[in-house]
Amino acid sequence: MIYMTNYNVPGPVSSLQNVPAAQYTIKIESFSLLRVMKKEKHVSGSFEACGYKWRLILYPNGRRDRGVTDHISLYLKMAEPRPWPTVTFFKMLVYDYRQQMFSAVPDASGTACRFDHIKSEGGYDRLLALETFTTSSRFLDDDDSCVLGVELHVAMDTRKGACLSVIKGPKDNTHTWLVPNFSHMDDDKENWSPEYKIGDHPLWLRLYVNGYGKSKGKSISLYLYLGKGAAISEGGKLYAEYKLRMKNHSGDRNKHWVKEDQHSFSPGTYSEGFEDFVALDKLERQGLIKDDCLEIEVEITFMAIVREF
Repeated sequence: MIYMTNYNVPGPVSSLQNVPAAQYTIKIESFSLLRVMKKEKHVSGSFEACGYKWRLILYPNGRRDRGVTDHISLYLKMAEPRPWPTVTFFKMLVYDYRQQMFSAVPDASGTACRFDHIKSEGGYDRLLALETFTTSSRFLDDDDSCVLGVELHVAMDTRKGACLSVIKGPKDNTHTWLVPNFSHMDDDKENWSPEYKIGDHPLWLRLYVNGYGKSKGKSISLYLYLGKGAAISEGGKLYAEYKLRMKNHSGDRNKHWVKEDQHSFSPGTYSEGFEDFVALDKLERQGLIKDDCLEIEVEITFMAIVREF
């Protein structure tokens, strides 16, 4: 029979200074009988320490799926994993009946382990050799019982992580903007497309017909602008992979002028694109202008919302 005792004993962990620790133990009665049982592992009830719930998992004959048959295997498991990473310092204990005290198992006297919803278990495949538990062992009482335990402390609780919500195949992911009277447009003015929607997210195209910044007078500048009404929570981002395309009027898609990029839009960065999208002297040569009209297309190929917590 296995009993669990919650001691909640405060005390320093040897590898940390002035850090309160908690100690939890399991008492195993009739240890020799436990070893001949067919049940391979034994899981303790949950106990609370440092604001989290834990369990101890014991393999009295070793964890065979890892090739261990001559040692006890013992693990600490987070019973209710959290999304954020938690770094926990722990050491495994065994009760010495001769010294009448707990002592740290030499090969398991201090381990720092990161626990989260992906990795929720840490411990030792070879905690103590089975030959240690003989009738004359100091780790066995006269009634064939032994006590194992763990001393632990949550050394770092970051409570930070990120959740990525992919917007599968966003509907209406391609929009076309016809720009007439190109030669009569104000060279120094920014020009805005109509509002488009990708899911719940408004977006626009922003065009400088005579270029912007260092490309002024040399190239057309074209940007994708995510509306401030987009559903981005504080600390969140909208990741998008997109193509900006100026269509060749011959109808041959292979002759379209295309640039693609990716960007994480946030409440502080709404705009992204190309200062030098296409050189002005290439417009006619590449067949990108006809009847003084440009045809610009935006295609969102992938979109996901990233939320931090």
